[in-house]
Amino acid sequence: MTNRQIRLRRRPVGAVTRDCFAFVDAAMPDLDADDILRRTIYLSLDPYMRGWMDDHPLSYAPPIVPVPEGAVMIGGTVSEVLESRDPQFLPGDYVLGRDGWQQYAVSGQAATAYSSSMPPCPEAGHQPHCTPAIAVSRCLWFARRWACRSQKPLASVVD
Repeated sequence: MTNRQIRLRRRPVGAVTRDCFAFVDAAMPDLDADDILRRTIYLSLDPYMRGWMDDHPLSYAPPIVPVPEGAVMIGGTVSEVLESRDPQFLPGDYVLGRDGWQQYAVSGQAATAYSSSMPPCPEAGHQPHCTPAIAVSRCLWFARRWACRSQKPLASVVD
């Protein structure tokens, strides 16, 4: 099995163009103990990613570090667990993570933000209805960060 990846080939000057990226078929790594193999279903493509392509990124979203040239472009994902050596994640689970612009990702639990058994959307058949899960989790994540910075309880931020 190969892993289709989109890597940052060079830093854009001005507008981002196709030649800023390399489209690579990479070998799949082996799973170690506690690793999870995930297949990307949804990929976040957001304006803040443009800042991560520069040497000195300006972005409103962490991490505020540049994507190294030659590395897989980073981004939030919703993925299906295909294989797991971690008992907390089962094949068929859907997870949120930061797997980047690639078809598959392998990593331990620390790189996977949430585990969820999302209910299927009736209009989509068996496909999970992931969009609300992403929106809610991202809103809560930003609310939690704001609460930590403002030293207020999370409940007062969300209310």
